[in-house]
Amino acid sequence: MYILDIEMSGMDGLAVTREIRNQNSKALIVFLTSYTKYMPDVFEMVTFDYIQKPIIVKWLQVLLEKAENYLGMTNQSFSFRYNKSRYSLKYDEILYFEKKVVRHLSIQL
Repeated sequence: MYILDIEMSGMDGLAVTREIRNQNSKALIVFLTSYTKYMPDVFEMVTFDYIQKPIIVKWLQVLLEKAENYLGMTNQSFSFRYNKSRYSLKYDEILYFEKKVVRHLSIQL
């Protein structure tokens, strides 16, 4: 799922959407905008939805729940291995992912 602003510094959200569509025709795309003049162009891109600025948290929550239901993520799981053990988490239980790189320093005397 991509949440894109129509006007971004150095690029155009519509151009970014064209590139995404060239690579993945099924991606969910949501536009974030305060400009209603772009609406015809936004929906021509086959978008999932849009959020009007200023963002209201309740609207964002509704959108994310709508996307979650659309994708059927409540019935799917993310599986991974860590320290030779296998784990599985339901997507609807995941708040965020974080990766930390730990480097070990080896000193020889």
